[in-house]
Amino acid sequence: MKLEIGPGFAKQVEKEYKEYIFNPKVTGDDVVYLDVNISKIRIVNFVVGDAHYLPFVDRCFEEVYASHLIEHLSDPMKFFRESYRVLHDAGQLLLWLPNFVTKGATEDMAHINVYNFLRLKREMEKAGFKCYFPYPKIGSKVPRLLRYVLKVAFLFFCSELHAEGKKMRSQSA
Repeated sequence: MKLEIGPGFAKQVEKEYKEYIFNPKVTGDDVVYLDVNISKIRIVNFVVGDAHYLPFVDRCFEEVYASHLIEHLSDPMKFFRESYRVLHDAGQLLLWLPNFVTKGATEDMAHINVYNFLRLKREMEKAGFKCYFPYPKIGSKVPRLLRYVLKVAFLFFCSELHAEGKKMRSQSA
């Protein structure tokens, strides 16, 4: 089973209220959607809950998805620990969030946290995840040092960070 946290409240967006519409990253019969408010439309497997205190038993999901969520949380480490708890051994946490260099990271008043890839990696690893950042492929003919510099530059200046965390069995949350 898969869990998507914060896919939106399934409301019509109204400019003056800045509400988030239902916009999941993953779909299917095996997906549970969790958000902080009740959905205004009927969505199968929709649960109201708090990302800091997931209402699920230990090790019940293979994947946890969170798109543009952690920048809104008062305690992202609680979210990381809860994600770790509900994931099977070797389960994956997949995140998308605005990079610190973008206007979206700082202009939205609902954003409590601002992340760059270094902070995100550090917090995910502290919670027990091995962190990966998918980035565009760079040809093998490019010298190794230049490839490294290009990867780091991409992670610093991309508009949206995408991170994948694999639950490590040997670490505890």
